[in-house]
Amino acid sequence: MKIRKADKKDYSRIMEIWESSVIATHDFLKQEDFELFKNLIPDEFLPQLNVFVI
Repeated sequence: MKIRKADKKDYSRIMEIWESSVIATHDFLKQEDFELFKNLIPDEFLPQLNVFVI
């Protein structure tokens, strides 16, 4: 098993996991808020974070 820092090529899979997790657990979230975060996370948030993938 190899752990490494995520890069842009990983963002689509990270966002798939994020989206399915949010849909399953955040029924209180308005659709427009969901869309806002869905657009902000890969462009604004992920590049600023230390995210690791296996």
